Amino acid sequence: MTDCLNRSAIYRFGLIFAAVVAVADITNVVGLSPYSVSIKYAYTAALGLLLYHYYSRFASISAQGFGPLLALAFFLATGVGFLANLLRGVEVSYITAFTAPLVFAAAALIPPHRLPVNAAGVCRDFRALFLLASVCYLVEAALKAWGAGSSIFYAPEVEHVKSIVCVMGLSFAILTRRGGSAVLLLAIIVASLAVRPSSTLFVATALCTPLAFALRDGFRRIYSFISWAALALAAATPWLFYLFFDSLADAVTYGESYLKQDILEGHSNTDFRLEIFRLALRKLDGSLLFGEGLSGNPNVDLGAHWLWWHQIVPDGTALIHSDWLVIATQTGIVGSILFFLMFASILRVRLRAVATIAPGQAPETRAILSLSIVGTVAFFLYASFNPVLPLYHIAQIFWFVLFVSEMAAKDLLVPQTAVEAGVRTDTSAAAMPA
Repeated sequence: MTDCLNRSAIYRFGLIFAAVVAVADITNVVGLSPYSVSIKYAYTAALGLLLYHYYSRFASISAQGFGPLLALAFFLATGVGFLANLLRGVEVSYITAFTAPLVFAAAALIPPHRLPVNAAGVCRDFRALFLLASVCYLVEAALKAWGAGSSIFYAPEVEHVKSIVCVMGLSFAILTRRGGSAVLLLAIIVASLAVRPSSTLFVATALCTPLAFALRDGFRRIYSFISWAALALAAATPWLFYLFFDSLADAVTYGESYLKQDILEGHSNTDFRLEIFRLALRKLDGSLLFGEGLSGNPNVDLGAHWLWWHQIVPDGTALIHSDWLVIATQTGIVGSILFFLMFASILRVRLRAVATIAPGQAPETRAILSLSIVGTVAFFLYASFNPVLPLYHIAQIFWFVLFVSEMAAKDLLVPQTAVEAGVRTDTSAAAMPA
């Protein structure tokens, strides 16, 4: 294909950025170095230019679901909150969390069949990308656990949410029936757990592996139930803590401590996370409907309650360890519903698209769509008790997979004849490079 998604500027940008981050951020140069702010603004500007290019080229909005449009809306809303804070002299906002979703939002600006997906090529790229990212995560975790090369690192510990690439890589190997790759990636996960115990990685692997098998072998009721149940539980968790904090805190403390200390032989920081949860939930006291209206601080003042925390972080703030909780505190019930609907649309579109593929047909396309479902479930789990969205450079690989799968789903669900009948050909735009 000479004019396909794989050759487009946004596909190449997303793929190359994810690969570069996997390698370069072993030292945390992208996320925590003095250059991180410049990298973030350059990344955002590049995505803005790409969105403008595709809107100018196709001059249409053609979302199969409303997921990409809601992703764009969240970015614009947090942008307004960022500007409002700047006018008040406050330099804290949540806009970084919705920078990477702009990759996904681009799918709304590209009509179906205009940049068809070369599924075989995407599968080759994904296999290489996830293997590279998984190896890099293991290398970083091992070096930091052994204290080797500490002078080159900008952080003493590995950012364990990077391990989501291991889960997605293993799942993709299962989906594409690559037994050797699956064994290798499983070995990487086991080694990673040995050098840096992570209950999130353990549980995500235990949940997503059978989900990948169910998707590959066509057990529709099983994979549909797991997907929707994971979304419902992730969305409900902040509100359940708001209503029943003490009871749930005791259960989580026991369960997580048993898993991380007794099984993985690691150190549990559940008390630390729960204290942050408790402080964050107080932000809802002002308004349950709208929270802090995207103008509040996505961190909490942990130092005001634990004075020793000032020795670690001088200003005493701590990042809220749950994206779902931040959404609840920043946007209240209204924003939480919209955030839920965005992911409900993401799941619905992909589950519909997978259901249209007959057994044995289009295996690469089915694998791409199935990977996005598994990745979304993994994201639900990681984002429930970890800050994933603000780490845009880590989350980007997830949103990139959603972008590619959204384009594949649109090509499946929208007939070519409907596009030809409803789209006016723009010869000047068609002559532009992808």
